[in-house]
Amino acid sequence: MNKKDYLPEKNLNKFNQKKVNIIVPFHIPKIVFLHKLLKSFELNKPYVDLYLVFTNQKEYYFTKKKLNLKGVKIIILPSNINKSLLNKKNIYPSFKKFYALDKVIKNNQYSICIDTESILLNLRDIFNVCKNFCNKKEVYGDICYNTISINRDSFNFLKYFMPKEIEKEIDLGIYFWFSEIPIYDNKITRKFLDIIQFNNYNNIIEKLSWNAFEYNIYMYYCCLKENYKIINLNLNLNWSLECNKDEHIFDKLEERNIILNWRFWKYPKLNRRIKILYHLDR
Repeated sequence: MNKKDYLPEKNLNKFNQKKVNIIVPFHIPKIVFLHKLLKSFELNKPYVDLYLVFTNQKEYYFTKKKLNLKGVKIIILPSNINKSLLNKKNIYPSFKKFYALDKVIKNNQYSICIDTESILLNLRDIFNVCKNFCNKKEVYGDICYNTISINRDSFNFLKYFMPKEIEKEIDLGIYFWFSEIPIYDNKITRKFLDIIQFNNYNNIIEKLSWNAFEYNIYMYYCCLKENYKIINLNLNLNWSLECNKDEHIFDKLEERNIILNWRFWKYPKLNRRIKILYHLDR
């Protein structure tokens, strides 16, 4: 990977750049990866607002002593939630992302939720990436029945709040998580969080499970209410694009006008279109 992959263009005047929220749930064992993420954020400040989501004040103050958080926006979970159940069910990441989405909706038009083990590359046109994704209303995956429990639990979470709409037929065999940057249209996100009554935090904690991934839940909502579609790529990946090692697949996708914008860090074909690398811990 070349250093230039990290550097935004110097001339910002060519673009009427609108910022995008980037939300990162954090906990202390990931501090080494957060250091790398913050360095990459320094090069992308004109394009994004970075939000770190902490469990409590103690976690925040510890991190602040270790790392330079200048320019980073801080969100801390409230004290009146069932943190023991969050820990027991191992659902802190999903809940933190939902909580932060609720807090930042009014700040920018789009939000992105990523994990700490990520690096931001050139986010110069990230607003347009989000806009194009939300206008197209398509998410891509492939058939993978090994992950059916993740899709089913994510879809079934909505049954508590949308018992009638949930009857719409959706192919839960298509696995799409990590195929594309997890982009949220904040207008839709507001309606989504209202539907699931997110302000009742402990009710959400009780109903969430580890298999119910936050972005899968949101995307199923978008399919049920906002005319999004989950597209089967029919590439025999037996997974999502998360684990694709064949760079020629991306050429095939571009022929179909499918442009993807992030990648597993150690896979080939990094280019100027890639905006974020993920899974630095793997």
